[in-house]
Amino acid sequence: MIRTTLIESAPPLPEPRPAAPAPVHVGDLLVFQRVIRRFGEFLAARSGAAWEVAEVGSIDGLDASTLEDFAAAHQPPAGRTPFDLEGCAAATSRFDYCQTHRALHPEDVVYCFPEAACMTVELLDADGTFQRWFFAAAPDRERLLALACRLDAFCVERKRGGGRIQIDDEDPIPLDPALDWDHVVLPAALKRDIRWNVEMFLRGRELYQELRLPYRRGFLLVGPPGNGKTLLCRIIAVRTGLPALAVIGVKGTDQRWQIEQHFERAARLAPCILIFEDLDHLVGEPAEMAAFLNQLDGFPRRDGLLVLATTNHPDAIDPALLSRPSRFDRVWRIDDPDLAGRTEYLARLFAGHLARRQVAALAAATEGFSGAFLQELYVSAAQEALRTRRRTNPGRPPRISAAAAARAVELLRSQLAGAARDFAPTRQFGFARRVEEA
Repeated sequence: MIRTTLIESAPPLPEPRPAAPAPVHVGDLLVFQRVIRRFGEFLAARSGAAWEVAEVGSIDGLDASTLEDFAAAHQPPAGRTPFDLEGCAAATSRFDYCQTHRALHPEDVVYCFPEAACMTVELLDADGTFQRWFFAAAPDRERLLALACRLDAFCVERKRGGGRIQIDDEDPIPLDPALDWDHVVLPAALKRDIRWNVEMFLRGRELYQELRLPYRRGFLLVGPPGNGKTLLCRIIAVRTGLPALAVIGVKGTDQRWQIEQHFERAARLAPCILIFEDLDHLVGEPAEMAAFLNQLDGFPRRDGLLVLATTNHPDAIDPALLSRPSRFDRVWRIDDPDLAGRTEYLARLFAGHLARRQVAALAAATEGFSGAFLQELYVSAAQEALRTRRRTNPGRPPRISAAAAARAVELLRSQLAGAARDFAPTRQFGFARRVEEA
């Protein structure tokens, strides 16, 4: 829902004193009124009539670059005018406001469309904190709301494209388009089950309606770290082509509200993938768990959401999440690879270096290694090969020997043994120092 706050005409501002003004803190009413007044004066001077101005604070993903793209794509031709808060004229360079305590960025401009206008203002405080405001204006409220709705739809559409993932509230980052199901080593039956459930979700709302099923799914990936749970989430995001949002931290005091906001954002992008990394840390408190359960299958309708979650500690999660379908419909355990999985993965890593029987021997020697440890085995052996090449024959390409791989296995095996001796697993932090008995 678009939230716009109409702003009444600001009262006259006192004339500035000759001396430098005192610092004004972010959010001061005086600063806010000054921005509104100058914005209104600027528009009135261009059109010769009064415009209604509203603060729009509920459009997710709106920033200066998005506003510029919107102006270019949806409202041509738009007048782009750098805005000087003090002089109410075009700004030619960065404008210092209240000396060093505020600065108006030159890319913060007014976009004037036919019978509508909008602008973003980013004010910089002396301690380096920012406050961004977005304002829309039009001769009447209907046109003003229509402009805000078009902007909101534009921001949503920009996030619908696949191949990117937005982590928490940061800017989206691209995913590797080459990722596919072959990049993760899993037992064949488990991989088939995961793929089949994902592909069934992709067949769309009509199929679910025909089967009289709610169009939403929840999958939980559990197991020890380093075996591809996060990689699986990335693969699903790439292969489905759906917009993907990832939650890796819930900060602040109102964590329940933040959880609800993540679901709200995903619902507006539906069909959408919503990923919760290390779920046991995100919903550890009763209030957070209640909010999460309610969003999964409570009163809010969450059609079109594919919820993926990972955890290294399923024993730390409320059984209400694990034991009832429609919350997490599938719980898949992603364990350390077995002998066949290790053989497949090591053959891929050491292709062109080791013979088949050498790979088989290496796989037999790495029981208990996670996928991450197998990757590190290859890195350690490759680094030794590079050192050897520099000493013996710098002109030849490096070649990893079976002996170098075996030494890397012993090194990592001792590392694993040391971790098991000095640390003990706990629910809260994964590892904690063992307290020796006196």
